[in-house]
Amino acid sequence: MSSKQPHGRRLLLPAEVELCKLLGLCEDEYWYFVDSTAKYNGQRPEGYELIPDIRNEAVSLFLAKEGVQQVLIQIGIAVAAATVSYLLTPKPKQMKSGGSRRTADAIGNTRFAPQASFNSIQELANIGDSIPLIFANSSEESGFGGVRVNSQLLWSQFVSLGRYQQLKALALFSHGTIGADPDYEGYAVGDTLLNTYNAYKVGLYFRDGSNSGDNRIIEADRYSESELTFNDNDPFVVGVPNKTGSNPPTDTSKSFSGARNPTTQTAFGVYAPVPNAQICRLPYELIRDPRGSSKESIKDMMRKRKKVEFARWPTRAGIIKVGSSTTKGLRSVNEGDLITYQIVGMNPSGETNALQRKYDSDKSTSGYQVIEGEGNADAFNYRPHGVEDVDSFTKSIRETTDSIFTVGEQYLFGTAVVICTETNDPVPYRIEEGKDYTFKVIEAGEVDLPVSGQSLGVHCDNPEWYDPNHLGFGFGGSSDRDALYSLSDLAPIFWQQIISGTEFNYARGTKDLYYGHDIYTAQRVALGTVSNNRKCDVTEIGIKSTVFKRISFANVGTQPNEEALKQAFEDRTQIQLGQINKYAKRISLFMLQARQVGDSNWQDLKNTSINDHTGLFAVKGNTPEAQYNAITISHPDQEQYEFRFKPYPGNYITRKELWSRRFNLLATDGSGTAQVSHFSASTSFGSFDVAFSGDEGYTIDKNEASNPEWQLGESSVSTTGIVRDVRTSTGLTSWVENPSFNGTITDQRWQTVNRFNGDQSKVIVLFSAATNSPYTGYVGHQWSLYGFGTEKINYSFVDGNGDWPNVYFEFGGSRYVVLSPNVYFHPNNDDHTFWVAEQKYITTTTTIIALQHFSGSVSLIGGSGTGLKVNLTVERYEYTSGSFYYKANWSLDPNNLGTGYVNGDVVYIPSQSDQAGVGLPERIQIVLNVGAVTITTRAAQNFNPFDALADWNVYEGDENSNRNEPEHEIVYVNEILKPKTDNNGNEIGAAKYSDLAFAGIRINSSKEWTNFSQFSAYFKQGVKVEKLNFYGMGPHQSNGASNLFPEIAYALLTSSDIGAGRLVGSSSVDRTAMANAADYCKKNKFFWDGTISSELNLRDFIFEHAGYCLLDFTIIGGKFSLKPSVPVNGDNEIDKRVLPEVKALFTDGNINDLQVSFLAPEERQTFKAAVLFRNEKENGFPETRSLLIRENDPHGSVSDPVETFDLSGFCTSRQQAEYFAFFAIRSRRLVDHGLTFKTAPQYVENLAPGDYFKLVSEVTHTSRFRNGAITPTGDIVSKDDLSGSLDIYYWKPGTTEVKEGTLNTTNVSAALFGTLFTVKNTTTENKIYKCETISYGEDGLLEVSGSYAPVEPSTLPNGNPNPIAGQLSVMQNWGLNNDASIFIVSENE
Repeated sequence: MSSKQPHGRRLLLPAEVELCKLLGLCEDEYWYFVDSTAKYNGQRPEGYELIPDIRNEAVSLFLAKEGVQQVLIQIGIAVAAATVSYLLTPKPKQMKSGGSRRTADAIGNTRFAPQASFNSIQELANIGDSIPLIFANSSEESGFGGVRVNSQLLWSQFVSLGRYQQLKALALFSHGTIGADPDYEGYAVGDTLLNTYNAYKVGLYFRDGSNSGDNRIIEADRYSESELTFNDNDPFVVGVPNKTGSNPPTDTSKSFSGARNPTTQTAFGVYAPVPNAQICRLPYELIRDPRGSSKESIKDMMRKRKKVEFARWPTRAGIIKVGSSTTKGLRSVNEGDLITYQIVGMNPSGETNALQRKYDSDKSTSGYQVIEGEGNADAFNYRPHGVEDVDSFTKSIRETTDSIFTVGEQYLFGTAVVICTETNDPVPYRIEEGKDYTFKVIEAGEVDLPVSGQSLGVHCDNPEWYDPNHLGFGFGGSSDRDALYSLSDLAPIFWQQIISGTEFNYARGTKDLYYGHDIYTAQRVALGTVSNNRKCDVTEIGIKSTVFKRISFANVGTQPNEEALKQAFEDRTQIQLGQINKYAKRISLFMLQARQVGDSNWQDLKNTSINDHTGLFAVKGNTPEAQYNAITISHPDQEQYEFRFKPYPGNYITRKELWSRRFNLLATDGSGTAQVSHFSASTSFGSFDVAFSGDEGYTIDKNEASNPEWQLGESSVSTTGIVRDVRTSTGLTSWVENPSFNGTITDQRWQTVNRFNGDQSKVIVLFSAATNSPYTGYVGHQWSLYGFGTEKINYSFVDGNGDWPNVYFEFGGSRYVVLSPNVYFHPNNDDHTFWVAEQKYITTTTTIIALQHFSGSVSLIGGSGTGLKVNLTVERYEYTSGSFYYKANWSLDPNNLGTGYVNGDVVYIPSQSDQAGVGLPERIQIVLNVGAVTITTRAAQNFNPFDALADWNVYEGDENSNRNEPEHEIVYVNEILKPKTDNNGNEIGAAKYSDLAFAGIRINSSKEWTNFSQFSAYFKQGVKVEKLNFYGMGPHQSNGASNLFPEIAYALLTSSDIGAGRLVGSSSVDRTAMANAADYCKKNKFFWDGTISSELNLRDFIFEHAGYCLLDFTIIGGKFSLKPSVPVNGDNEIDKRVLPEVKALFTDGNINDLQVSFLAPEERQTFKAAVLFRNEKENGFPETRSLLIRENDPHGSVSDPVETFDLSGFCTSRQQAEYFAFFAIRSRRLVDHGLTFKTAPQYVENLAPGDYFKLVSEVTHTSRFRNGAITPTGDIVSKDDLSGSLDIYYWKPGTTEVKEGTLNTTNVSAALFGTLFTVKNTTTENKIYKCETISYGEDGLLEVSGSYAPVEPSTLPNGNPNPIAGQLSVMQNWGLNNDASIFIVSENE
């Protein structure tokens, strides 16, 4: 009958399809014919009529097809580049001189040790994941075995160590006891072997899984080849800081830790600052005119000095409106408020605001300013140097600002987080058109509005100058040449810009112009966030910070003093300053915040344990090297939280003058001994304990906020006849009324701490006479104290009970007195017995805050001259109610230096009685220093004050690390679960890792190693199992590593530790058969070196993988066993010459219900087998090799389809791969059907699954190819060549009866025209089958199934005896036993 799918429809053969087409039959009509003729074809003798029609399932082979899995490890390399440039200013004409000299350069280090962190880490295994099993044994057969195994992370933790990170991880490889530890050389991360890395940066450990108790790794488990040691027994404890105030500072705990590298919202910090009506300046030059210069050239140089050294230029951009406010000042803003920012352009602001033209014109031009004594504006222009470079500079600033502002982006204005919502012009900024931008506040804070009236006009008018001494150009010698001093030396006197910070004490923001540090600016902001992925006790966050600044500037610190400059003037020597090009200090700030998951409000985690603490974290750096720090946050409870890092501007300190306040300085030194600081931070949802390596009491004063590289050397000019300073005779400019008063008041006295009124056991008793006293030898009144462990008597009080206020008993640090403040107070109306009060001697210190009492300019009393004033500030301390101590500070009022004073004059600062409101209780005596004075401007002292904090860079040569990118990055998160503790605080329930084979690694990051993914090890031996054959083992050795699949299967079925022993057990496994199968595998080099790493159906797994070893998985007598699928000789070697042993014979006489199923044509399609196997390299990486195998013509073809069999997960033997392919290819072609039948139990007595049996039957059950058709014209159509006269069964479509007849192939009867026919079978079927199953049927009979096992015929086609008669056909032509192979094998490595 026709082939069909199991329990599915029958399929027509190609020849049958042609017959149907020829006669126009449908498929159902053809099947009617086949079914009807089946009962006639091969009709048997009487007694066989009840054998039913044949129906059966298809036989399918175990040939699994899998693809090749490829793993691609991606390594990302980040490259950062920075460009530094500065403006070049026009140079004056060269002058003849006596020579030139250049001061020293300051070139800092530009090369630093490379630092790196881990960019990625392998994920932790999840609860419920399968624990792998490793099976391998490279010692079973030389050249075979071994396997590289990828780990599963059990535990991981990052540790920040200052300039680098350390990763600690525990990596699981297998359950069970490993036969031998992996070699150190066999470990790898990704595709890089670990032994290529610096051994001093690696600590590697291994436990073989033999310990069923506490199996934690200890330091003794470290490989000697790894040199990174640990100074404690357990290298994988977690250092979790204890709560605030406890000792030691860190608690080593066997906690669980899971590390990960977050990928979103990891960068944080303020960056890309833009100006807020702040200044910019040109690079500094030392400008002095040589002796002999003409007055005109001197004026030119003075103008250049004014432009370069003294001028602070407006940046022409800033905030013009905050909310509804248009008046300048500090403003608090709330969510939803709008802020307007403006960049000035010619339209609508006009050219004078857009470009730097004011005072660079002749006196006929607007903007002209008259100087007294000069009568023209010539002194106030910048000719011949011009201001084109200034215009270019400020235009570049505005263009950069425009490029930074983008609609939808987030910014930090002051301390408020805002988002840009719109701009009035989407076109990039150009000088012809100004631009406005609108920002919406999304987080409240403070913002500086630098101008009033929504206009930057006043700001753009700068710089404006003031000549305080009205000196013009008349100072110096008697002629235009050979002046006593270089006239350009007088520039500090001539040129005073109207701006704060000069000698004239203008208020901050005068002329709407601000320094880089004294107003809030605007900048981009990135907020970093971390969300817990699991409930945990502790969150540890690793932070990578790159904080520095780079200075490219004149080396002003080497500028000679005035004596040297004067000498150079005399010598006609030009002095040029060297250059600074170095990295310098910068300080970056942020606030740590927290909230519960699902909450919308962040709360600051502030350090409130230290007075004057800002709550801010600080990172300080002076090189482009990354710093690695960590913050450890202990939760109030084991819950999930979110943490945020909110950047703060450096100007938060300078703007609010928070000098000497406290900060949390992150400073991990990498030694492991860094100071651990931690504090408690309270929130509405609990108290957090925050710990870090560093200093929680770090202070920032003005010196700490400034880099000395900007500090100018002496640059001053001497004049005569001016008061130099105003100091006391001891040289002070301050006075204190009570020098011993330190600002605190101390009160020391006995104070009542306990009152025992009502407690009659604690009393003081008065005895009126010695006779009433229990003590003798005393006279007068006696007092006794009772109830405090002893009795004390004081007998000197002779005034009776009226003396009670003076009675006291003092001992043990306490004083006990009568409890009665005003009247007698005694129990039971007994005027000789008193209640007791306990007192302690207590010291109380109170800090008194000084309050400003007076500030202003006051005239001094006395002296030879008039008009001298000082700027006086008076403060007072109220040390008791209504009583004050006073202190005063003063300085010269530069606008009122007076005249007529002589050196040594004694003058006085007025007291309260001299000038009401001053408040001083007495005059303060001053001794004047009159004569030559050195006048110096502040700019000449420090060109860039507080630059380590300032957000806005005044000079182009001042570059902060946050110019383009945030300075901080969250690089890891450790989530830590503490084990439970008992009542004594001892840890219970800590992980013991029992029965697990796992490795531990501690590895330091570096440029060469930044990724930790796919940690693997090469195992030469896997899990120990019961050895079924003792090859090379001692008499008492029964366990060892194995790569023989029968031993592996036996372990999986019988072991209760690594397999299903509790469900199956050794009683359900045929150990002898398994041992024989193991020997067969060893003899034929069939090895199984691999891992089982996922859940599987054990029976399916054994069945599938037994097939790859040419084994049959059978169940005989209720016992599992494995048997060779191919013939073997007495040595268990595959031998095709061994004939299949037939264990049973079945005929038509002892079977019934015979059913046959044929494989579908597509299931018998010839194919080319692509077989993948593994070529192992000890301790290296395996090579996956591919064999492409097919049969030679005519059975195989190059055009055959390819089927892939991936054996690379376990197969290390080429011979195994080839034999499997040979068997699969020939079985596909030769095994075309299977059958089932029923028989009585006595006929299968010696038959078992895997055995062979013979079936002899007169029923044609395996041939359907002698069918044919006769056309309506009498032509015969058949697949076979038919000749002669043949007995047939035939059926005419449209009828219901199959008839018998005779077909004469040379003269077809007309009665047969248009019929289907089949030739009667006249032979007896005689075939060999392999028993697949034997099972009981419902009728008491046994049902036997088998697959066809074709054997070679007894005679050759020429009639001669066949020398290989009876051998299995599938075993032929493998190249076995001197047999020629017909297989074509090609290899692709």
